[in-house]
Amino acid sequence: MDKAYRIIFSLVLFLVFFEPTDRRKSIKPFLNHQNITFATPNLLELKEIANYLNPHDIVCNEHDIIRLSKVVLKYVKNLIITMGAKGVMVVKYKDSGEIYLKFYPTQGLKTIENVSGAGDCFASGFIYGMLNDKPEETCVSIGFKCAEASLLCKTTVPAKFPFN
Repeated sequence: MDKAYRIIFSLVLFLVFFEPTDRRKSIKPFLNHQNITFATPNLLELKEIANYLNPHDIVCNEHDIIRLSKVVLKYVKNLIITMGAKGVMVVKYKDSGEIYLKFYPTQGLKTIENVSGAGDCFASGFIYGMLNDKPEETCVSIGFKCAEASLLCKTTVPAKFPFN
């Protein structure tokens, strides 16, 4: 029976989506060199991960997204870097080996109730889009709507998400 389980699990494709939640926790999956398919760090978390993975090349400028991303892309296939009110940056390698970089700006909000939970809500919306086989642009758009719902809510997670 154990052999059968090993064969089955070796055939199953596992996609791992990592939302760091906090700069201090952002390096945890990299302690054991876990394979991560998607990660949604903010700029501070990206910097922390890059510095952990490549401590000999101390990164000083968190705005150097491409350089930071290249360090992390050795361990993560797709980066979706959350940049607060500015939007998100999707960074990955194309099949050709070239770096793919796409910025998705957000629509500014006039009022914000609470920023806690916005990144988690963005990730949940993005995952919802992925599970429904939506293209990247749509996944980001759904993520933005979920993050906006969180930002306009007094609690960290709103009671309803605007998926439809």
